[in-house]
Amino acid sequence: MRSILCAAHAGGQGKTTLAQLVYLGLQRSGANYKLASADFVDESGHSKIGKMYPQRVTEFGVGAELSIAKKANDMNASLKYWDRLGRSFLDGGVVVDLGANVVTQVIEWARTRKVSQIFQSRKAPPVDVMLVCRAEKHAIDDISDLVRNFNDQDVMPISRMYIVLNEAGGSFSTLKISQELNKIAENRSLHYIKLPRCTSELWHLMELNFVSLEEALNLTEDEAAEKFDIDIWEATSGVADLRIWFDRVYATMKEEGVFEGT
Repeated sequence: MRSILCAAHAGGQGKTTLAQLVYLGLQRSGANYKLASADFVDESGHSKIGKMYPQRVTEFGVGAELSIAKKANDMNASLKYWDRLGRSFLDGGVVVDLGANVVTQVIEWARTRKVSQIFQSRKAPPVDVMLVCRAEKHAIDDISDLVRNFNDQDVMPISRMYIVLNEAGGSFSTLKISQELNKIAENRSLHYIKLPRCTSELWHLMELNFVSLEEALNLTEDEAAEKFDIDIWEATSGVADLRIWFDRVYATMKEEGVFEGT
């Protein structure tokens, strides 16, 4: 079973939402995947997605602290820290929510650790990467850097690369993102997926309360009204809109082959 990395080069692009969509889509397709997060962990010991899926997320954090490296007298501690993530790739079957603040570390780890060579010698499962951005100029510049780095097979042998265009902040119609990214990818075929804005009235309440997409989709109208302290009218339309949105996104991802070979 392949691994799937969900990444962005900046916060607020929709990375954690994407990781959930991929994870739930794989479940719907009959694949049994694990969840992992390499992202900021707060005082509770959980990342954002870890709060949404308690007891189900392997937390990798954001890397070794310099003080720990000094105490251990091991300046390679920052590299060794990510070896555990590497073992997850060798096992396969994991969706990783890769934080914007650790992408550079993981790429440097992969380059230094000769990950491509190890994957080839161990016949490791394929790794797909899904890069998400909003329709903002700086976000597009950032995702260009990610495509350039992940396209380097000496860094990590990425099998398929998806560009997820998150329309939550607006349309990409005036931005020529595909032409720019296709040049950077050179001979690699990039797969583009539009992620439409979720208009469900539950969405902002889910974000505020760290309610997972999985939990919200399984709520009845009465349960949603009680959980979010809203009236039945808002709850009924909110649940319906959320399910319609998820079905639409799932169908798009399935058509683009996200769940194939898993």
